[in-house]
Amino acid sequence: NINNTMKCEVINVKIISVDMGKANLCVYDGVKEFTCPSTYAEGVERLESGYQVLLNGKRYLIGDETIGYDYDLTKEKEHHKIMMYFGIYQLVDNGDRVKVITNCPMDIYLNKDSRQSFRKYMLETKNTESKIQISVGRFTKTFYIEDVTVMPEGMGIVFNQPEIFHQSYIGVIDIGGVTRNYGVFDNLSLVRDKSFTEIAGMHFLRIQIKDALKKEGAIVGDIDIKYIMESPGKYKRTVDRVIDEFLEGTKKEITSRNWGETIRIIFTGGGSIALKRQIKEKFPESTISEDALFDNCRGNYQVGVLKCQNKQEKQKC
Repeated sequence: NINNTMKCEVINVKIISVDMGKANLCVYDGVKEFTCPSTYAEGVERLESGYQVLLNGKRYLIGDETIGYDYDLTKEKEHHKIMMYFGIYQLVDNGDRVKVITNCPMDIYLNKDSRQSFRKYMLETKNTESKIQISVGRFTKTFYIEDVTVMPEGMGIVFNQPEIFHQSYIGVIDIGGVTRNYGVFDNLSLVRDKSFTEIAGMHFLRIQIKDALKKEGAIVGDIDIKYIMESPGKYKRTVDRVIDEFLEGTKKEITSRNWGETIRIIFTGGGSIALKRQIKEKFPESTISEDALFDNCRGNYQVGVLKCQNKQEKQKC
């Protein structure tokens, strides 16, 4: 792995990896990292938490957990473009030129037209210079986006921890906020017909737990569910039952895609951290990545480094 910030010598740009999850925004440049809740609201004033952002004359609040999350599958929307700019802002110097590596759900990635549409959308700016000027709090930075590369959610661990996947047949389950992304890799290569996206992430699990508790007479709010999942107390039986059904759905999905009983399974994504105990009970032979939250982000960065190195080698020839 490359463990320091990489600037392509030939084209002098900085590589920034941005994982725009539906629960967490994660950003990485080879040395520094940044993460915050991926909540967003336009025209809302910051109170105690989050970041006040000004872009193109409009004010946004990002990262305040009291704001609702986005439950849509698509990331081809203004919300995510602003989140990407905000993430880049955290790790660049004023005037930097940037190559961005980011993610989309596995199903979108496997559809060439959808993947290219998403890349084109994220690359488009309101000016011909690809110039972004953004203020966070009292400070303003200007940077330029040279290129955007799109990778599938769940594949980051392959580039972040390639030694695990070399000469191996492995299934990866990435549990995110809105989706569960499934990828099968044969000696580092993606097996397309066994890789897919399911719209059944942690946000929907929390809704299911809330509904189950409501049926039992317990009235709890969206914020309450977060803490109940961490320390269920008297609700433990109900919470464990709903989580067991959630993970049983995962078993049924991989069975329907003929993953087979002998395939090694690795869980990644923020959801795998929250469900660590239950995953080990339901999938006792599986592994949970030690870098689950940042696997996609760090893996993206390695992809950017490899692309940069390949371009430099071609220009030397």
